[in-house]
Amino acid sequence: MADSSEPTREEKIADALRAAPAYIADSATVVDWDMTTVLREGSPDWTCVATAPGKPWPAPMCLDPPFMQWFRELAQGKTPTIDRLGIFYMLMGEVGADFDHPEATQPPEGKDWYRAGPHVRFIFPGGTGRILNGLPHDTTSGLPYTPIMEKH
Repeated sequence: MADSSEPTREEKIADALRAAPAYIADSATVVDWDMTTVLREGSPDWTCVATAPGKPWPAPMCLDPPFMQWFRELAQGKTPTIDRLGIFYMLMGEVGADFDHPEATQPPEGKDWYRAGPHVRFIFPGGTGRILNGLPHDTTSGLPYTPIMEKH
C-alpha cells in the first residue's frame, strides 16, 4: 500500500496539468517537481511540472523550452543564456518560502509562505528582462509585480 502522504504518479500528473490551459497541457510532457523524472511522455513544446513536496498549496507550472533551459542553467549555477522569449503558466498560482530567494524551502523566521494568484511569466532574451526590475515584488497588493528571475 502506498504512503498516503506521497501523491501517486497519477495525482502528480493531474496536479501538473492544472498549470496551463488544456490546449497546452493535453499534449505536454509531465515531469515531477525535480524537473528530471518524467511522469508522462509528451510534446517537447511544453513541460508541466508537479507541485514540489512541502508546499502548503498547489503550485504546478508549465514551461516552454527557453524557460526549461533557464531553470536548468540556474540549477547548474550558470548564468542563463536565453536567446528567445520564454513563457510559463501557473494557473493554480504560486506559493513559495521566500519571494527574493526562490531556492528557499522554508520561510524565513517570523514570516509565512507567500502566495501569488494565477499568472503567466515571461523571460526575455539577452537580459532584457531588466526593464522590469523597477516593478515591486509585492504579490499581495493586487498591482503588477515581478520576481527576481535573473542573476545580476
